[in-house]
Amino acid sequence: MIRYFQNLKAKKGFTMVELIIVVAIIGVLIAIVAPLFSSDQARRDAADIYASDCYSGLQYNFTRYQKTEAPITPQLSLPAEQTYLKFNSDVGGNVLTSTIYIEIKYDQGIKYVHVSDSLFELTKLGDGASSTAFEKLIENDMNEIINGGSEGYYYAKVTMDPKHYNLKVMTVHFIEARLPEVIGSVSDYKTNNLHFIESALLSSGYICGTCSSEKNSTNGYVGGIGSYFMNL
Repeated sequence: MIRYFQNLKAKKGFTMVELIIVVAIIGVLIAIVAPLFSSDQARRDAADIYASDCYSGLQYNFTRYQKTEAPITPQLSLPAEQTYLKFNSDVGGNVLTSTIYIEIKYDQGIKYVHVSDSLFELTKLGDGASSTAFEKLIENDMNEIINGGSEGYYYAKVTMDPKHYNLKVMTVHFIEARLPEVIGSVSDYKTNNLHFIESALLSSGYICGTCSSEKNSTNGYVGGIGSYFMNL
């Protein structure tokens, strides 16, 4: 093939047959490469949709937990459990005791839900960790909402407006692979795993969808190029 093109270069011009051959070769290469790019873009678009569906479902459920389900509080206060949701009679509803991070593993149904007040501590949990009553509640209420999604992991950040006591889902990400456990420097971990280097693409190389109510000064929104996972 190389010699063929060298011979073409030595000539003063191209014959019609030669032009047809070159155009045909270019067409074949485009046919091979184009689906790779379109498939990649489809995965990125789908990841954003999965994140958006989870975001809507979590926001609906946390609003419900706060406003209408004060009776669930005793169930979430079992001995030796970390309780993040407590009833506050002054505001007439449930409030969060701290910002929480949620991990949901999905594979033809939710396999587990884990909650922590630190994303980095959340990475230390996994299939072997037991579920609290609060985690089981979220699992039960979210199972149908994200049913039919792709195999992967959802990560969410939920906080509370201290002025109006509204529970608010700040950011949800969908990523095809689980975040690795934090080992060593947190700064290095963020750079190597949680930095968006392209649209919906993390520095770890994994495609990651985003749905967020937060803004980010780097590129206008969480998940934008140059921003970090969950705006950390």
